[in-house]
Amino acid sequence: MSQTLSDFFASDLIIGDLYSRLPIDRKWKTISGSIEEWMENRKESLINLHNLIETLKPQLSDEPRIEINQTAEAILFCAKRSLIKYLGLAEMLIREHFTTVRKISFSVEYDPETSDQWVIADIEVYGEIDQVIAWEDEFVKEWVATVPYPERNKIRLSCDII
Repeated sequence: MSQTLSDFFASDLIIGDLYSRLPIDRKWKTISGSIEEWMENRKESLINLHNLIETLKPQLSDEPRIEINQTAEAILFCAKRSLIKYLGLAEMLIREHFTTVRKISFSVEYDPETSDQWVIADIEVYGEIDQVIAWEDEFVKEWVATVPYPERNKIRLSCDII
């Protein structure tokens, strides 16, 4: 991203430099003044944007990544049953309640005895057992309060504590 921005700044500065070397007729003086002001303001804005991105870059790169896996079968299962919005909600609530989650995998599971099917949100989370159980309790409270029955039973949670 930095390279692209640097290239962009360089091309902008080169255009501005080339423009300033062009012979300008008197009747174009007011227009060229406006263009020169615009080029200077644009250059300042781009430099400010570049500085902001450079300032934020360490904060963004230090943030741990969460791996998300959704099988095609899970997406199709949810699409057929109008559960896609709840799949997104499940991911959002997992991120919100399990602050140390590192992996979320959505797949379809079924009970061969009853032929019941559901999507399992299998998460890998770091922490002490008591803390993860507390997070799970808060997740379940919000899930039950937000998602109507029977839809909420079609997306279930499984925690792997690491």
